[in-house]
Amino acid sequence: MLKISYLGHASFKIEDENKSVVFDPYQDGMVPNLTFPKNVEADFVFCSHNHADHNARDKVRLLANGQQLEYSEILVPHDKEKGAKRGMNFVRIVYLGEYKIVHLGDIGDISDYRLLSSIKNADIVFCPINGFFTISADEARQLYDTYNIQVMIPMHYEMKELGVDYPDDGQIDKFMKLFPNNKKVNDSSFEFTRDDYDYNAIIFNKFIQ
Repeated sequence: MLKISYLGHASFKIEDENKSVVFDPYQDGMVPNLTFPKNVEADFVFCSHNHADHNARDKVRLLANGQQLEYSEILVPHDKEKGAKRGMNFVRIVYLGEYKIVHLGDIGDISDYRLLSSIKNADIVFCPINGFFTISADEARQLYDTYNIQVMIPMHYEMKELGVDYPDDGQIDKFMKLFPNNKKVNDSSFEFTRDDYDYNAIIFNKFIQ
């Protein structure tokens, strides 16, 4: 079992019985109407790139418990011009217990399918869908179909009802149409098990504040 907590924007905390990982904490004020939650702690923290809405390691207290973590990373462009516009971005592939977890950061180009081959058969992929700063909902579906992904979790999308994150022309609505077999989580945390393969996407409607 994994506990997945949404921290807002592209930031998540994932825990199993032994370890915890935080992805892409953000600096206060760098995402419209979002402040990173207080008192977040984890065994490991990963930042996909150095933009302030993804690179706030100081917001997470690291636990000094000597844990080891199996992971790999892929350097990909943040844009469709090989990084010329927004630089480069690390995709992280993390193994927690029996689960293969992928956090795509602010990936902006998926045209090189060979580059992304190691995300194949992932249990969970955290995927940005902004469509301007990152890939879109349509491209998220392409990844899902190409790499035999079990469950997609969208991130970096505007939550209009809460008035947070960057405008994106309703990408989350497009995502839900592309992934009609989705599970909506009306909380900021969710306990994920193999039974959740009944869904092809999990969508958070709240985040930890």
